[in-house]
Amino acid sequence: MGVVYAALMLMSIAYGTYAVLQNNVALVTPAPQRLAANNDAAQFLAYRNAVSVYMASHTAFIGTIPAASLTGQYSAQFLATAGNVVTATGTSGRVITSYAKVAAGVVQQAFVMSNGDASIGISHGTTWTSAAPNAVQTPTAMNTTVPAGDIVSIIQIGT
Repeated sequence: MGVVYAALMLMSIAYGTYAVLQNNVALVTPAPQRLAANNDAAQFLAYRNAVSVYMASHTAFIGTIPAASLTGQYSAQFLATAGNVVTATGTSGRVITSYAKVAAGVVQQAFVMSNGDASIGISHGTTWTSAAPNAVQTPTAMNTTVPAGDIVSIIQIGT
């Protein structure tokens, strides 16, 4: 009889330990939506950085940089909604606008992943607001039209 109770107790402890481990794995494993947001945010940041790298080598460029001219690999789905526009400002300045259609939550994730870069925000068509919580949330005019709701990065170089 004691052997049966010992076996039952051992099985109960083993099952309890297994249940606790499963619960811990569930707590530290990101939800699929969070994984997708991380991927989309990383892809946008890489795209935006590739646009900036291109501009560093082509400082007089104005227009849209073709995806084939950018370094990095981007999914066809991402490139179907991503874009960039470089406009002239001042005597020799450029405003670099990069954008893409992304799911909800990606703008904040990109802001976090970029260590709080206030140049990242959300488009309202012809205006945008920064994702930075301490930034002025009054929509600011853009030099181009970007689909409302898209993630956007506005960077000015030169004067």
